[in-house]
Amino acid sequence: MASYCGFVPRTCQVVRHNPAALKTFFHKNEQLAIDKALTGLAKELIAIGAAPALGFEHCLGMQSEGAKRQDAVDHQIFLAILLGASVADTTTLSKSLRGGSANVRPGGHLRRIT
Repeated sequence: MASYCGFVPRTCQVVRHNPAALKTFFHKNEQLAIDKALTGLAKELIAIGAAPALGFEHCLGMQSEGAKRQDAVDHQIFLAILLGASVADTTTLSKSLRGGSANVRPGGHLRRIT
């Protein structure tokens, strides 16, 4: 992993003391990597978008390098980050509105809470 990424990702550091978990982790990623339904670049861009949406900003560097090895340009990487951030924003907004839905009137107007 270090030879591919230039460092050992945190996930690998955590599971390395549990051989069964490490084997499962690598097997899952290996299966995803060999599936040809999406290009390698598409997979990297999805991972780039998912990282900030899930709060895994520390993964962006590794995924961005992987995308660049597959000929991604900065604009593609930036767009993937923006799309991921948009998903995260939408998720947060959705949860917030669901929690306070009793205070939202039809048309999206907030009811005055007294």
